[in-house]
Amino acid sequence: MNVCVLLYLLIMRRCLLNLVLVALFNLVVIKFERQMAELVRSTSKPHHRRRSSVSDIDAEITHLEKGRYRPCCFACSVGACVCIFTLIIIFSIICIAYIALLKAWRPQVNVSRLYLNNAAMNLEVRVSNKNEKLSLLYGPLTVDVFTNKENVKLGSTGVEGFSHKPQNDTNLDMTISFLENAKADTHIVDQLNTNSYEMLVDVYLRGYFGMKVGSLQVTIVPFLSSCREMKQKDVDNKKNNDCDFKIFSFSCTLFAAGLQIIDQINYKQAIAKKHLIESFIGGQVYVGTEQGLCNRQ
Repeated sequence: MNVCVLLYLLIMRRCLLNLVLVALFNLVVIKFERQMAELVRSTSKPHHRRRSSVSDIDAEITHLEKGRYRPCCFACSVGACVCIFTLIIIFSIICIAYIALLKAWRPQVNVSRLYLNNAAMNLEVRVSNKNEKLSLLYGPLTVDVFTNKENVKLGSTGVEGFSHKPQNDTNLDMTISFLENAKADTHIVDQLNTNSYEMLVDVYLRGYFGMKVGSLQVTIVPFLSSCREMKQKDVDNKKNNDCDFKIFSFSCTLFAAGLQIIDQINYKQAIAKKHLIESFIGGQVYVGTEQGLCNRQ
């Protein structure tokens, strides 16, 4: 959230600076044109007096009218810039209030079922809307599963968008087939075959959500729900199955995306690059093969 606020302030400062520069540029152009006009008039004056014709008088009147209307145009341009900047400020305040409202009324997420075998995972994620009057909306979601220690991506799947009524729970039931590189990892295969009941996995649910106000449906706020160190034994006993829900959390994946740890990566390289990102953004970063996921705390 701090990163997004910083980016917003930088954008607003840039917009204000652009508006000021445009106004100053218009002022300089008008002053320069006036000076050039005075210079032309002074250099083009005849050395002998002659009678002013009607055309000369009309030209002088036209010139005076142009000089009279130029300040008006400048005032209009400045007023337009101020109006645009005011509209930007109002729109930004509305967006910040909208995000703050969603952050205060965000849902609760937990893993209600977890079953592992040597080829796939059966997973059920429960999303609870504890609000009394506010209906929440979700766009298409993506679920990624990683091993907790080796940080190897086991698989991923997609979930269609849905609406969430007040005081209501929604269960997302899914089956995730393991990737070929996960099946080829002998250490992971041994864990799945011998002790899958105690195996630790990390589940990430990411996408966009929003709320419904009257007939308006807006789902533009990104989120990341992190379910770390999930164990089939604990989930069955309803212990340690709660998930974090953070708005704009996965915006920090832009830092991890530069590393692109994709396929055929060993444990030591992943840990080394994880520490590199941690030292760069000052947070905890979870990097997996094929796609980086991170959480800034």
